[in-house]
Amino acid sequence: MPIILFDLHNTLADPTLVRAAYRRGLGQVMAARYGGSAQAWAEASRAIVADWDSYAADLDLSGDEGYADYQELMLRTTRALFRLLGQPYPAASELVTLTRELPALAVQHGGQDTLYADSAPTLRALHQGGWRLGTASNAAANQVCVTLEQGGVLSLFDPALLMGSDTLERWEKDTVFWERAWQRSGTPNQGWVVESEARYVDWAADAGWRAVQIVRKPRALAQRAVHIVHSLPELLTLLA
Repeated sequence: MPIILFDLHNTLADPTLVRAAYRRGLGQVMAARYGGSAQAWAEASRAIVADWDSYAADLDLSGDEGYADYQELMLRTTRALFRLLGQPYPAASELVTLTRELPALAVQHGGQDTLYADSAPTLRALHQGGWRLGTASNAAANQVCVTLEQGGVLSLFDPALLMGSDTLERWEKDTVFWERAWQRSGTPNQGWVVESEARYVDWAADAGWRAVQIVRKPRALAQRAVHIVHSLPELLTLLA
């Protein structure tokens, strides 16, 4: 069976909806665990995102150390939630566990389908057509799964192909990321990728994937995409 991997944000899920649901869910999770108001925690999260670059200033998310630096970034921003609210920090082990679990919990408690309107119908059509569906995301696999579950499409995906940055131990989706995706899929040179970011499309193509760029809003165009589409239903004609 042919396989096709999807980027999550900007491809299947609408980042505007994701951000709103994430903040809302994060507020609920943190208030339930540590007290305070859900709104205050959500506002702290908003402030951290607005100042994101300062938390990552000395980190490099690319290359072999990129995933470790990404983990450090997430730990810093989780710790900052407590600092901004004047709350005592949890024990170090608890903070590490919270950092790992919070993104998926926030999306889950956000209680909203954040997929684009054309995502579920296209995924169902591809699944019915015999395609093995997977993901290749910067997000952790547990966050990917919750997002797809909220959209009612998780059951359409092959569990072995639900790949995130933690699955492949790579944050930047460079050539090594896509080569690891090949290894995990077990079907070298027989797969497609649908990705929004131009450089990620080009790196996927360099690794041997048939890479399609989806351009839902104006952005830089990939140089080595086999096709450029503007909505997911266009894939059904392309892959027929």
